[in-house]
Amino acid sequence: MFNIKKIIPLISLVVAIPLTISTAQAEYIEGMGNYTCNQTFPVKKLRWEKDRLNSYQFFSRIVSHGERIGINSFKVGILEQGDFNDSKGISTTKLLDFNFTDWLKNKSYIVNPWNKGTWLKANNFYKIYNRPVKRNHKNLYLVYQMNFYKQINGKWDMNNLHKNYDCQPYEITWCGDGIVDNYYDKALKKQISETCDPQDPNKLNWGNNGCNLSCKPIS
Repeated sequence: MFNIKKIIPLISLVVAIPLTISTAQAEYIEGMGNYTCNQTFPVKKLRWEKDRLNSYQFFSRIVSHGERIGINSFKVGILEQGDFNDSKGISTTKLLDFNFTDWLKNKSYIVNPWNKGTWLKANNFYKIYNRPVKRNHKNLYLVYQMNFYKQINGKWDMNNLHKNYDCQPYEITWCGDGIVDNYYDKALKKQISETCDPQDPNKLNWGNNGCNLSCKPIS
C-alpha cells in the first residue's frame, strides 16, 4: 500500500491569535494569511460557570467526498474576543497543541473516498476561566487549514498542493447572558438547564421577585 509519509514531509503548525472579530467571518489570520472558509459548521457552545472550571478539547473531522487524498500538513488559526482561557500574557499558540490523530496515522495519512473521521485533535484542553462581555457566535473562532494532495487516475499529483479551510464558530454561554439555555453539552456530559435568566429581557419563567444568579425563579 502506498505510504504518503515516505514522500511528503509532515509539518504541523498552530497559529493562535487573540483579537476581537468585527465581522461574522474573519478573512485574515496572522501566520495563516488570507483564507475563505470552504465550509462553516454550525455554532457550538462552550459553558462558563462561576463555581466550576470547564475544559474543552478541540478537534476537526473530515468527510472525503469522492476523492482519494493524502494529507500533508496543517495550520490552526484561533480568533478570540477575549482572554477566556486566562493565558496571562502567554501566547495561546503555546497553550494549544494540535496533532494528527491515530485514526489518520493508521491510514498512512491517506483518506479514501467517502471515509469520515477525526483527523486532527488538540492534545490539551481549552479552559473557560473567563466569560465574554456579550454572548455571540464570534466569541471564539477556529479555522482548520488542511494541506493535501489528490490522487488522479490512480496517480498522486505531487505538483499541486491543495488547501481546505474548515471554520468552527463557538459561543460561550453562562447564567446571566440573557438567554434561557436548555441543551446537552457533549464535552461536559451533562444537561445545561436553566429555568430563567436574570438578564432575559422577556423575563421568561421569572418568579414574582425575578430570577436569581443560579437561573432559578425568585418567588
